[in-house]
Amino acid sequence: MISWPVKSRWLGEAAVSPRGRVVVALQTDGLQITRSQFDTVFERFDQKTFGQLMKDARAKIQIPVATETLLAEALAKRNWLAHGFFADHAAAFMTEHGRVQMMDELRGLVRLFQRADGEVGGLYKPILQRRGVTEEAVPRIAAEMVAGFLTASNSVNQN
Repeated sequence: MISWPVKSRWLGEAAVSPRGRVVVALQTDGLQITRSQFDTVFERFDQKTFGQLMKDARAKIQIPVATETLLAEALAKRNWLAHGFFADHAAAFMTEHGRVQMMDELRGLVRLFQRADGEVGGLYKPILQRRGVTEEAVPRIAAEMVAGFLTASNSVNQN
């Protein structure tokens, strides 16, 4: 079993992003893991792209074709959003109507990313449950982490 400090950081990091949740679940499944080992996993994770992480995931679990398709679409759209969206909409950005269209398109991308996030949940949740991390535990642990942060932050601000 994972020690509490490691488990709390694990859940905190895992709650941050689908990428983080996949990494934690896949890289620590079945391991007795120390804080140092956990930190090493996340150092490696921070250096990888989502595509690289999915390649690693495919080596450990079977990903349904529909999930693969959705994740590939989300990844392509994410890359386009980061590298081409505004260039492709340069003229549209100059008009009110164009900006409204851009916002509608961005809302569609949010829906796509949310669907992809839901699919990623289907990949990591069974692994986390085997490790003793239940859906009910995550909000409780997150609240404890926030309370700890606020306590530490307040003590720093008072000094």
